[in-house]
Amino acid sequence: MVTKPHKKSLSPEQELAISALLAGKTDTQAGKVAGVTRECVNRWRNHDPFFQAEYNLRRDETWRSHKECLHSLVSDALRTISEAVKNNPTIAMKILEKCQGLNVIEPPTGPTTVEGILLELACERAELELTEMRRKESEGQLVIIDPIRDTEELSALVTKHFSILKEKHLVE
Repeated sequence: MVTKPHKKSLSPEQELAISALLAGKTDTQAGKVAGVTRECVNRWRNHDPFFQAEYNLRRDETWRSHKECLHSLVSDALRTISEAVKNNPTIAMKILEKCQGLNVIEPPTGPTTVEGILLELACERAELELTEMRRKESEGQLVIIDPIRDTEELSALVTKHFSILKEKHLVE
């Protein structure tokens, strides 16, 4: 089992909002359940790395639990289908047609730790900053792309932004 991704605990309202969101509720509905506004839930989902990490972790746990449940039903379903197919070629053909759609549901994605979310955000900010730097450098000039230079600068920018974000969000 996966451990909690961070030390900071969520508020009871955040816990209620996550449970509501996992139950398929909208931000507005989750806000009502938690006693906060839709905007508050939206802010947590989009800008609070602790909330995001916990939400992603619980989405992943829910997805895995549902997947295990479905896998446990497969044996029973296959036995039932096997009996039905033996005497009915029409059913057999329909099953083969439907099987082409298997494995199209992908698991939820997204970092499940605060550090992972902050690193993802740091990468986005670094790419934007590097793009802006290159735009300013190239005003009215021919641009020569240097992948090594760009990689080194991007790496330095990611490190810079990650440090800033860690200091902002992980210092208690």
